Amino acid sequence: MSTTNEKIITAAKELFSTKGYAATTTKDIAALAGISEVTLFRHFESKRKLFQVALHGTLGSEKLLGFFENEIEFNLDKDLKKLASYLYDLYESNGPMIKMLLKDTEHSNFSEVIKPHLERQLLDSRNKYFNKMHELGKIPDDPLMCGKFFFSNTMGFLMRKFVLEKNEEGKEYYNWMIEKTISAIKTKNNT
Repeated sequence: MSTTNEKIITAAKELFSTKGYAATTTKDIAALAGISEVTLFRHFESKRKLFQVALHGTLGSEKLLGFFENEIEFNLDKDLKKLASYLYDLYESNGPMIKMLLKDTEHSNFSEVIKPHLERQLLDSRNKYFNKMHELGKIPDDPLMCGKFFFSNTMGFLMRKFVLEKNEEGKEYYNWMIEKTISAIKTKNNT
């Protein structure tokens, strides 16, 4: 059973992603969550604060940071496939909200949603991972470029599929693409 906070956030994500920030009212969110508007304001001080919380969870930065801190095995294939699967699921479930964030630029301020210190930690963790894989001889001389290559291919596919909705290939194709991307960044003696 979900908590009141979870019900509110779920309702807010649904309405913000379909109607946009400006057209969504706290009354609509409360009704969809099955609570009173007063209860909504007991949990979130304002519509803006609720919007920030809903968007922050959508981007998944904290979970991704947790992945780099706790789930890495330093096995290139396993790590990157697991990471790619996590990102696919994140975008599949949050594509409409991310799309709204990109479209509703008047009301969705990225600096309110993306916590700079968290994003810096995430980039540092990603870079440490790829540097360590280089030290282990798993990827060639430019580990940061390997990281950028992996993420640009992965995120490019996910943005086209779930945000722009211009990619008809499914998860089978995505998994094949991830295999090819990993293969492309491996050193010759690691294939």
